[in-house]
Amino acid sequence: MTMSRYLLLTYFVVTISISNANAQASKWILALKPGLGISGTTEKIDLDRLTTDVYSHGFNFSGGVRLGYKFSDYLSLSLDAEWEKMEDKRKRIATLQNVLTDNGTYSFTNIYNYRNKFSRIQAPLSLQIYPFPDKVKAYVIGGIMPSLIYNGQISFSSKTTKPNATITEGGKIEADFKIPYNKSQDKDLIYLAGLGFTISRRFSAELIYRFNRPIRYMLFDPGYTMVGVPIYTIRANQGFQFSFQARLN
Repeated sequence: MTMSRYLLLTYFVVTISISNANAQASKWILALKPGLGISGTTEKIDLDRLTTDVYSHGFNFSGGVRLGYKFSDYLSLSLDAEWEKMEDKRKRIATLQNVLTDNGTYSFTNIYNYRNKFSRIQAPLSLQIYPFPDKVKAYVIGGIMPSLIYNGQISFSSKTTKPNATITEGGKIEADFKIPYNKSQDKDLIYLAGLGFTISRRFSAELIYRFNRPIRYMLFDPGYTMVGVPIYTIRANQGFQFSFQARLN
């Protein structure tokens, strides 16, 4: 057998083997998964007659890979490994009335602005249900997502308005989940639901919402003292996300 015939035969054998492997593995899905969305909620909460918290959205973006298996034309299962950056904002407006000072009795307005940024790793496990695979390319998504926050930062600024002056200050702190109260706040099991759309054999898009409890964060550790430390509510870990899946196999 000449070298050219040997190479030609090898080419055909490899081609047939790859074709057979693809046919057998076609139920498996390996895909890249970038995402972008809106974190947090838009909500106004009156804590008392003179104090109000106003929550507003931030943005999130993520990247990861998906491993999935298609059981039938109607059902598939996927497990994703992702990294995500997320944020939300909160404004607290507090009014102090009839405060007695050396110069008389005044009212003060304190405005505190907080911006919360967190990074987390997560592993969404979800089912994709295709109700009408022959007619409609849309599908329904439902699942759970274990997550772990490994880094965070809280930026803040304040403005106090007095009758004769305005005082401003600000700063930022690194989130500390080693504080005993905060130890359970960096881990969560999130529920997710949404819709997807198959664009082609290799590409699809999904819009999901993550349902989970807010983060209840203690700003510092009081130790063994009797100091009452404020509990800081953060909603960055919930919200919408749009993702795009690009299949590799």
